[in-house]
Amino acid sequence: MAQIAKGGHEGKTEERISDPACGSGRMFLAAAALHGKGPHFFGTDIDDMCCRMAAANMILHNLLADISCGNELTMRFSHVYIIRRVPYLDFPTLRILKYANNEAEQPKAEDPANNEAVLPEPKSKQEKYVQGNLF
Repeated sequence: MAQIAKGGHEGKTEERISDPACGSGRMFLAAAALHGKGPHFFGTDIDDMCCRMAAANMILHNLLADISCGNELTMRFSHVYIIRRVPYLDFPTLRILKYANNEAEQPKAEDPANNEAVLPEPKSKQEKYVQGNLF
């Protein structure tokens, strides 16, 4: 799967690998072993715990990724984990952005809170522990 995930991007300078049901991100790790740290990984999963595991894997392996929590079939997403590297330090950073549910909730371009990262509310005591310690 990791070999065919790269697809027809051989001639492009920026490679992208996508997995619409990424789980914990193991296919991304296999693809990184084949293609190096160059590709940008895009993953989606319906389960937030899987998205967190995928984000943790991307951070631990210093890979660029956007991991969205939501449903690829209905195109409804709640939030996205964005993993980037600090320039010149090659150190991963994590940013979590919450999607607006409707147009009324869309932040205005001039709104200074537009760039704030928002964690989703934990659903259980265990999730609060993981959220506080992992991110």
